Formats: sequence, structure tokens, C-alpha cells
Amino acid sequence: MTYKEVDVENKLNTRLLWLDALKGFAILTVVYLHVHNGYEYDGTFDGEIVKWFTSFHMALFFVTAGFCFSYEVSNYKQKILRKLKSLMVPYLVWGIIIGFFVENIRVIIHPQSFDALGMIFPIITGKTSYLAGWFLLVLFLVYMLEYLVSTFYNGKDLVLVGVHALCGIAGYFMNDMGGYYRIRLVLISSTFFVLGYFLKKYWHKVNGKPIAISTILFLILGIFLELKNTRVTYSKEIFGNPSLAFSSAVFTIVALFDIFFRMESVLKNCAGRMFLKGLCFFGENSIVVLCTHLLFLYGIRALEKVLGMQIHTFPVCGSFFIIVIAEVILIKLMPRVYLKTQNCTKRQEKDIKGFYHRQYKEVIA
Repeated sequence: MTYKEVDVENKLNTRLLWLDALKGFAILTVVYLHVHNGYEYDGTFDGEIVKWFTSFHMALFFVTAGFCFSYEVSNYKQKILRKLKSLMVPYLVWGIIIGFFVENIRVIIHPQSFDALGMIFPIITGKTSYLAGWFLLVLFLVYMLEYLVSTFYNGKDLVLVGVHALCGIAGYFMNDMGGYYRIRLVLISSTFFVLGYFLKKYWHKVNGKPIAISTILFLILGIFLELKNTRVTYSKEIFGNPSLAFSSAVFTIVALFDIFFRMESVLKNCAGRMFLKGLCFFGENSIVVLCTHLLFLYGIRALEKVLGMQIHTFPVCGSFFIIVIAEVILIKLMPRVYLKTQNCTKRQEKDIKGFYHRQYKEVIA
């Protein structure tokens, strides 16, 4: 293999920076929204920004997961074991450890009794809403659902559309079933998951074409539909008008995919590349940030209480940047006992659409 062929091979096996950057943006919105909870924001511009974030930020994670998924009927046992290791182990371990510390900190902030055993059962069944780790449980169950769907998927997209349309309708309009295992969220999230799969499958049909105007219109339409709806709270299964909630999230997410896809080629100066790498850093380590940021947040609240300050005295942006810096330090210091989030490599994308093959074939020649 020649030097040029090795160089192409390395490029094809690298992670997609724009996809990691998109996940980094998503996890930072999660941190910001959790920091923002408890502050007065109704009727303010900041409040509208927060309301817009809540309309798509968790759905965006499921779309990025679906973007990396392939409906191949093979190695189910290995795939399930991999998901157990990468999703359920962090969910249970981090959920119990962080939940224990968070609950103890909450006792300091709001004096109350603490029941350790009573905390564990809701984590196992997925009923806890204050721990952002519920997402890992829902994502794992979505993967199990998609593995089941792939057993009878015959390559016809109408099958996937029909199955997930039924899942979405059932999820949006069913009762919460007591909240166990987040069944409603699993069904609803599967619709966003398959959206990611279709984005990957048909991305090459619009790639490189002048659709910037369409992207702007999609973004504006997503914001407009969100303004017509009440605030969406994914973890508490509050969606307001289901049609508005779903359509606003879809339009916004498709626009964000195109924006971040183009960002990698636009941000070529030093500052732009550093910004992109910063987002990629949080995207690659989003599971760690998801599981640990509440610990730092409640630590700030406990510090306010210990210092005799009123709760939520620290400004939103100040608390947000403190948590971001703390997460960077934690990720750098902690041993790599976790897996990085899943991402498509350029080789996987090449196998699907041949885009990168066309881009680099002249280099090999």
C-alpha cells in the first residue's frame, strides 16, 4: 500500500467531526437547560431560547444515534452485549453513584429525609426524572426495538415509515403506564431514531447542493411551530400539542444537521477549528457529561446554601461555565473506563453513499 493509499485509509476511518460537534452542541444545551431550571424566565428572550432548546435537544441525541445505525440482520448477540456495556453499565453505575451524592446534596439544600434503597428502585425502573441518565435506558431500549424491527426489514423504506409512524402515534397519545421503563419515550424516540437513519441514507442526494435557503426556512419553521406550542419537557413526558412538538423538532433538527455538516468546511481558520474541536470533545464524551453534570450543579447549589446565599444566586452563565470547566477537568483526569459515544466513520459513510470514495479516488489515482 502506497503512502497516498494509507493516507486515504486513515481519512476514511476517522470519526466525522461535524457529527461529534453536533452531539457536543446537544449535550451543552442539556447542561444549560438544567442550570437554567429554577430561575425566573417566563416572558423573557432568554426564556424563549430555553423553550426552543427543550423542543429538540433530547430528540437530537436519538437522531444522531440513528444516523450511525444500520439495519443489518447479523451478530445480534454481540450487538446487544456491546449496548449493555456502553449504555446500561454507565446507566446503573453512574445512576446509583451520582444519585447517591446528588440526593445527599439535596438534603443540604432542602432538609429532608434520605432513603438510599428507595432511590435505587426508581433508577432501575427508569422512573427517576432528575437524573439525566434516563436517556441511556431509553436509548438502550430503542436499540432493542430497532434490532427487532431489523429482523423483518426487507429494505423497503415504507416498512420502516409505517412501523415507526405507529410507534410515534402510540407514544404521543398513550398514557404514561406509570412511567416504568419510559415506554412512551421509547416509542416516541424511535421515530427520531429512524429519522437519523433516513438522513444518513439520503444525505448524498442533497449533499453539495445549494440548499442553504431551505435550511434557513426549516430553522425558521421549526422555531415558529415551537412558539405555537407549550414548553416540551422530554424527561417528564410533557409534549403539549404532539403534532407541533414532533414537527418543530424535525424541522429544527434537519436544519441543524445541514448547518453542522457545512460547518466543518467553513470553519477553516485557527479559531474556527478550535471551536469545532471543543464541541467535538464534548460530543465524544457526552455520556460522561450527561451522567455527571448534575453533581456539579447541585454542588453549586449546596455551596450557595453553605455560604448563606439565596439559592440560584450564581448567574446562569457563571454556573454553566463552572460546570463546563469542571467537566473538562474530570474527563481529562478520570480513567477511560467508559466508551466514547458511537459515531459514523468516513468509511461507513463511504459504504452507504460513495461520497468520500468519489472525493478521494483521484488521490489514489
